[in-house]
Amino acid sequence: MSLYRKNLSFIAINISLALGTLVLPPLVHAGQQYTGFIWSNGSYGDDYTITGANSGGYQGSAIYKNANNAVPGDRSTGIVFGDNLVATTGSFLRSGADVIMTKAGNDVDASIVVGNNAQLKATGISGDGINIGYGSGSMAVIIGENAKITTTYGMGVRANLGDRDSILNLIEIGRGAVITTNGSGSNTSSGEGYGVYAGNRQKSNESGSKEDSVQLGQAIVKIGADSSITTAGSNAHGVFANKGGRVVLGDNVTVLTKNTGANSVADGLHAEKGTEINYNSGSIELLGGANITVLGAKSNAISVYGEDAIVHSYDAETDSASAGIFTITGNLLANEQGQIALNMIDSSMVTGDVNALNSGLIDLTMANNSSLDGNINATAQGNARLALTDASQFTGNADASDKGSVSLQLDNGSTLTGNLSAATEGTVALTMQNTSTFTGNADATDKGSVSLQLDNGSTLTGNLSAATEGAVALTMQNTSTFTGYANAGTAEGAANPDNGTINVTMSTGSIWNMTQDSMVSTFSLNGSRLNFAPPADVDDPENFVPSILTVTGNYDGDGGIIAMNTVLGDDNSKTDKLVVKGSTSGTTNMIINNIGGAGATTIEGIEIVNVAGDSDGIFQKLDGTRIVAGSYDYSIVKKDSNWYLTSYKEQPPVDPEPEPEPEPGPGPGPGPGPGPGPGPGPKPEPEPEPDPEHVQRPESGSYIANLAAANTMFITRLHDRLGETQYTDVLTGEQKVTSMWMRNEGGHNRFRDASGQLSTTGNRYVLQIGGDLAQWTSNGQDRWHLGLMAGYANNQSKTRSSVTGYSSRGHVNGYSVGLYGTWYHNEADKTGLYVDTWALYSWFKNRVSGDALQTEKYDSDGFTASLESGYTFKLGANERASYWLQPKAQLTWMGVKADDHREHNGTRVRGEGDGNLMTRLGVRAYASGHHAIDDGKDRTFQPFVELNWIHNTKDFGVKMNDEHNAMRGAKNIGEVKVGVEGQTSKRLNLWGNVGYQAGDKGYNDTQVMMGIKYHF
Repeated sequence: MSLYRKNLSFIAINISLALGTLVLPPLVHAGQQYTGFIWSNGSYGDDYTITGANSGGYQGSAIYKNANNAVPGDRSTGIVFGDNLVATTGSFLRSGADVIMTKAGNDVDASIVVGNNAQLKATGISGDGINIGYGSGSMAVIIGENAKITTTYGMGVRANLGDRDSILNLIEIGRGAVITTNGSGSNTSSGEGYGVYAGNRQKSNESGSKEDSVQLGQAIVKIGADSSITTAGSNAHGVFANKGGRVVLGDNVTVLTKNTGANSVADGLHAEKGTEINYNSGSIELLGGANITVLGAKSNAISVYGEDAIVHSYDAETDSASAGIFTITGNLLANEQGQIALNMIDSSMVTGDVNALNSGLIDLTMANNSSLDGNINATAQGNARLALTDASQFTGNADASDKGSVSLQLDNGSTLTGNLSAATEGTVALTMQNTSTFTGNADATDKGSVSLQLDNGSTLTGNLSAATEGAVALTMQNTSTFTGYANAGTAEGAANPDNGTINVTMSTGSIWNMTQDSMVSTFSLNGSRLNFAPPADVDDPENFVPSILTVTGNYDGDGGIIAMNTVLGDDNSKTDKLVVKGSTSGTTNMIINNIGGAGATTIEGIEIVNVAGDSDGIFQKLDGTRIVAGSYDYSIVKKDSNWYLTSYKEQPPVDPEPEPEPEPGPGPGPGPGPGPGPGPGPKPEPEPEPDPEHVQRPESGSYIANLAAANTMFITRLHDRLGETQYTDVLTGEQKVTSMWMRNEGGHNRFRDASGQLSTTGNRYVLQIGGDLAQWTSNGQDRWHLGLMAGYANNQSKTRSSVTGYSSRGHVNGYSVGLYGTWYHNEADKTGLYVDTWALYSWFKNRVSGDALQTEKYDSDGFTASLESGYTFKLGANERASYWLQPKAQLTWMGVKADDHREHNGTRVRGEGDGNLMTRLGVRAYASGHHAIDDGKDRTFQPFVELNWIHNTKDFGVKMNDEHNAMRGAKNIGEVKVGVEGQTSKRLNLWGNVGYQAGDKGYNDTQVMMGIKYHF
């Protein structure tokens, strides 16, 4: 790019800092050594060495250009050096001896151009490396790449203003420069030791000189990319601009101020407004990033003072913002309306505080994993703004006071770790987008205000507090999350002047995880969720400390969810609570987490919402959820203005007894009537109200059904596996029995529980197989059979509550193995006594799935044994059939037991009824014969009908915590069964039957069975 514009068009060279090119006119000298100072126009070539003279008007200086020595109006090329210039001031160390000095006069412009790799060293007092002095003409000093400028006392580079608006004094140094100063900058009147300076020293018009009275035009210093500026002296700023002076720093410039004196103020970059003669402000422009470090405790990495004084990421030539990678170690200070504006990218780092005072402005943008580690302070109407994006981080506190303001923006996963505080009418505003995170507290006091806006999955972890008319506003939307508590003072709310204001507005799936008691001014839930913090041990009701959310103003549920913790028991149970001093509106869906409560019958209920104002809001169980403890189902009901958890069954209203009609008195008689009779009798005492009945959970019916099925599904009777047991061996003619049998049963069961609230239906399937292992006779007439059997069975049940409408499903499936033995007194014709016995071991997998509850899984196993006996009478016979009667009895012991189980909600479950002894007494009548068409075909059929009375010593039941429930109606059961058994060939027997059982309380059971036996 061309670096010359306006008054610099006379310079007949082009230079590019970015490309590092320097085009020089033809050389007239090269490789010379010279003592004295050079002031004449000309091209001096490469490898020139100059040592300043110790005598003369500018003794000690090396290169001096004074336009007064030029012909007025002459705009020819000035002094030009090639590469590798070495210039040193004289050993006389004269005050003010600069290596390169220019001072234009007579309205003549002048320039000095030096090529690459120049080495400039000033050793005298106040001796600068490069100094464009005050004058009436524009001056330019152009230095190529990789220059090295060192001063012992003076400034590294200085460009002063001139005496008229048209003046442009420019110093431009190429890429890779190294500027080092060792002197002290005691004050802005001398400025000694500054690294780079643009403007004019702060001098009053004491001498009346032209320099002191007029400071106009432009003074510009441009430093190329990858350069470094280092100062070592006390109060020696790295870069300084004032009175309209401009410093332009290329990308990746390093600035270091090393002095650590206790009172030293040596800022890295410093821009300020003029205070005398010229009140314009200095500016420092950053074309890219920078590395700025200050070591002094009172020094600032960047400081600006005064209106329009600015340090910013800006390219004036393109009039656009710039950005770069920054590493800043030290504080940032904007005072008296000064401004700092930086665009930092790609892991930039700022370590230090950000201070905006007295209407100063600091505006920082940090992107791509950049970080600020320090505090932000805005006071006396100072304004600090920080925008973080793309996983950038701010670690520190942000404070605003005395009408100062802090604005923070977090986006795309950026983080803030620290506290926010606003006091004395200060304001802090935090906006968070796209999963950004804030970890820390927010506090507002003395009319200060904090505004927090969370959006798109952002999270806040910390606490909110407001006092003495401070205000905090929290707005959350789009699945954002707040974890912490809010404290706006005491329950007296706005009536207490020590209180503050906290307004919470939530929407679209946001979440507040409330960690302890909180008080807010207004609260809108709006499709979001409030979670009261659960205790560390959800099974320890004794140590549970509930929380209360107090809303001193109005509450709006608006489809939101509140999840509370309650020790579900009686009216005095511990519970979290919502207290609203104002009014309620909208619908709130409630989730109640049981904290180790065993369940109990309530009378009034457990108060969970207290409303002092208009109670128009509705609080209800969240669809698809339950509130359960033990065997109790709880509901949410409204009484007066408040809302309660109740576990009792609502009783239907009872119509009042009608008042008796008064009896008519006697009619008028001829004389006075009799005296008044006896007074009315005493009023009858009102009947006492019945004890409240608690609402049973349907899951208890499923536990009962599972246990009953596990104990009964594999129960068999002799005829379940009988068929025909005798045939003649076709090879030997010996009578014997060898067989394998199988039975399939399907059944449907229905029963009610002890409360009458639950009805259960179940369907089962049973498959058993077995066969004789051995048979023998003891007297040639009787016969003994010994066999092995095994089976699979499953039962699926559904229990429904007539009170709540909730349902539960039970499922049990398992296997069994066992032995059976049978003795027939008369094997030949099957008359007389028989005894049958068997024993099984069974094991099962069980499930219970209640509406809106987690599925419960547990095991059960145990033994079952039976002893059956009967006597068969032959009633008669004809040509094709015989008729029989068989009274019988059976005892069955049931020992299948369910494992003790603890539900996900904490309820302890224990099955009851194992060890039941079932007695069956009955009679079977059947006929045995065949049709004429089956003559000679070995076919025999036995249709039958059977009647039984069944008695159980125990009811199958369940204990849930301390509450019992059981099956009703199965104590005494009547059964009728009809079917047919037949032999279709000598090898194959088939049988089937249908049975129906009925008890009281609605108990009934229907079964269908089919069996098959094959003789080997």
